[in-house]
Amino acid sequence: MVRITIQYRMWMYAGVFGLSLASWLATPVFLRPRAYSIPSSKVTTYLAARNGYRLLFVGDSRTYTDIQPRVIDPITARPSYNLASFGLWMPVQYLEFRDVFKNVPKDTVIIWSLSHHNFVPIGDRWWIPGQYAFGIADLAEYILDGYPVKRAIQEYEESPYSPVDIIVKGRKKFLASLEQVVLRRHVHAISPGKGLPTDRISGDDDKFAILPVAVPSRAELNSAAAAKILERLKRDTRVTSMSPVAKDGITNSIETTRADGGYDRIVIDREFFQEQQSKLWPPHTGTAGVCQFEANQVYMKTFNKILDLVSRYRLHMIVNYIEDAPGSWPSDSERRCAKQFMLNRIVPILKKRGMGFVDPDFYPHVQYSNDLYFDNSHLTSEGAAIYSRLLGCDMNKILSDMGW
Repeated sequence: MVRITIQYRMWMYAGVFGLSLASWLATPVFLRPRAYSIPSSKVTTYLAARNGYRLLFVGDSRTYTDIQPRVIDPITARPSYNLASFGLWMPVQYLEFRDVFKNVPKDTVIIWSLSHHNFVPIGDRWWIPGQYAFGIADLAEYILDGYPVKRAIQEYEESPYSPVDIIVKGRKKFLASLEQVVLRRHVHAISPGKGLPTDRISGDDDKFAILPVAVPSRAELNSAAAAKILERLKRDTRVTSMSPVAKDGITNSIETTRADGGYDRIVIDREFFQEQQSKLWPPHTGTAGVCQFEANQVYMKTFNKILDLVSRYRLHMIVNYIEDAPGSWPSDSERRCAKQFMLNRIVPILKKRGMGFVDPDFYPHVQYSNDLYFDNSHLTSEGAAIYSRLLGCDMNKILSDMGW
């Protein structure tokens, strides 16, 4: 019998482990498709047609829901694309921008929407898991930058097609199948249901009786309204998907995505959203207060890394200060404090790098109302159109001032 020494065994185990590790790290590269998440899908779509756009809107969900390229384009006379997605916190934006900015045409102006929220510490919830490809080098970089180790490891494990969690592909497909997203080619009219008003008369030759008119329920009325909207949207070739949004079985709105990367939340049940917004008004005070806001240094590091990408690729950038609903502020002084932070801390950094800054004051245009938001941060389609017109006008001035 041939005896294998302990030392030989150790070398053998090390070789097997090394070979397994190499395969483990390399395999996902071959398996990963061009579009492995919603953000990466938008990246692929934009890059395929990048020479057809002059403006590129980037940022988180507020950019996605609040900025409508189809409204801004006629104002600026420049075609634009909205690259943003839901859940795209600044750490994910860095990963996305690192892939995109090196391929952006030099005559494109990038508009990056931010607010003080992008710099506020939010613990381990610094982005939604699995939003973008996240490799072993990214894991090391984010830990060194100061992000929570546990959270960084979770992102590595749950990122699309990661070597640790290949099953995420099947999991994401299963979760996506549970969502009620209706593609254009699969849209069917929503049935208004039974019990709608009728004026039919029945009876025999001698007696006639008018049947009682059934009063339609809220669910039936909303379904009928949704059906009409979906039929109209099917005729819009720029709409890529439609999805009725319901709560407790009652449709309250329809969300759509568009070929220009934009998003719309079309309200059907105004009473539903007014009820939601009624919770937004905390006690307000007009006192000046003391500004205590300090930016998280980890986020500031990521912020400067993104600006480094812009400088490295010699791109034009404008930072757009975007706010949540008026009722989301505990006080007027807190709102002033947040804007003061942007003006005092962020704007000087941008000026040193030759970048622009805009801060459309949206609230007066909606009389400080929350009614055009579908939550405390995101505008309905109607509100987004107003904000986009305001932003487009402000952008025209900054584009002229910067000579872009």
